[in-house]
Amino acid sequence: MVTMALAPSTQRIYRALLVTNWAFPDDPGLAPLLGPEHDAEVLRAALTAPGVGLHRLADVRVVADASQRDILIALDEFFGEATRDDQLLLYYSGHGKLDLHGNLHLAARDTRSDRIMSTGIPARAVVDMMTASRAKAKVVLLDCCHSGGFKAAPDLPRHLGGKGVFVIASGLSVQLTKDAEKAGEPSPFTGFAADCLATGQPDRDGDGYVSVDDLYSHVADRMADAGLSTPQRTFDDTVDTVAIARTPLPIPRVKAPVDLPVDSSVVLADFLRAEAETKPWIQAPLYRAVAAGGQGDWSTLAALRLARLTDDVNERDRAYRQVVAANHPEWSPEAAYAIAENTIHSATAAFNPEVIVDAYKAVVEYNHPAVSPRAALKVAELQIPMVTDPHEAIRKVGGYLDLAATDPELAEMAMLTYCLLYEAADEPEVAKAYLRRAESLRASPSA
Repeated sequence: MVTMALAPSTQRIYRALLVTNWAFPDDPGLAPLLGPEHDAEVLRAALTAPGVGLHRLADVRVVADASQRDILIALDEFFGEATRDDQLLLYYSGHGKLDLHGNLHLAARDTRSDRIMSTGIPARAVVDMMTASRAKAKVVLLDCCHSGGFKAAPDLPRHLGGKGVFVIASGLSVQLTKDAEKAGEPSPFTGFAADCLATGQPDRDGDGYVSVDDLYSHVADRMADAGLSTPQRTFDDTVDTVAIARTPLPIPRVKAPVDLPVDSSVVLADFLRAEAETKPWIQAPLYRAVAAGGQGDWSTLAALRLARLTDDVNERDRAYRQVVAANHPEWSPEAAYAIAENTIHSATAAFNPEVIVDAYKAVVEYNHPAVSPRAALKVAELQIPMVTDPHEAIRKVGGYLDLAATDPELAEMAMLTYCLLYEAADEPEVAKAYLRRAESLRASPSA
């Protein structure tokens, strides 16, 4: 059978439902668990990690320590409301129980092991919901527990296989896998999966994305290295794989002037004299001469230096535009950002604020890892007051806030902006989730 890959697209929406259960008061035989209490937050942070996550925080729902009825309703809504453009990810962490016929049931807060068929979540019901869903791709991650705190996964190909379905489970049906060893830690399987998603590694085929297959290989290797269970997988045999995270954007190297092609002309001599000089009034005319000299990168760099030195607004604008026109991977985005900053004070912008927005959008298009996120945050800040409906504002600026969040120095502000937007949209739970993300970034600025 010919296979194909479901590649990421700008139209695809990545949605996730994370279900965890760690307390089972109705059945003393189902021991309380340590990992699931933290697993969902760890995985949600990884799925939405700035720069690599494909999921928006608002599109990741957590259902924690809930009843059978509440979980079934959440599952029905999750799969039933999906569109063809959605890629769905269902995650479960808790106890998994097999009935007398070997069928898998996921445990809810009110599950009883002696009445597992009537109080558990049947895998068959999940399969039926997935089959009926219009979503083109569904990813299932199971970190299932068995009684006594040990975990076991069922024979998944028999239970959960299907078209467009990709399943990774924490171990073989005959194996036991460990819960977290102490409170405050995720379970090993979930921890290894989160490590892969949060770092955007490994990308084994170099296509810029972490696929479900990459995720499985990473988790299987880490579990084997730790002497734990062997994760199992079943993937749709009509599709190679689907993407589940991005790889980090490469940071281009900036060539120092000494690495530029050497030219023995007077223009080069003027550039070197300017670099050695400390007095701006001497440097400026030298840079001006080199910028006009048509010496490739030397002239481009001289124009950038001149733009930073000159007090003449028109000359500064001309110099920055010369750098932009050179289309240098490092200097041109910086010059474009400076032009956008200067546009704020222009007469045209006073009558048409969209001119400023367009100037910053031009910087975003460079996809420069340092400059574009700053411009993206500016676009969001400028556009939000132009939109009266907060839901429409979220749709218009969400992509820009996500790009801004790829810069660690801007991520907290991006999360706080999301928080305010969702508060205005009367979605307090989502707003609180973004606030928690902002607070965690403030506590760990290097994260």
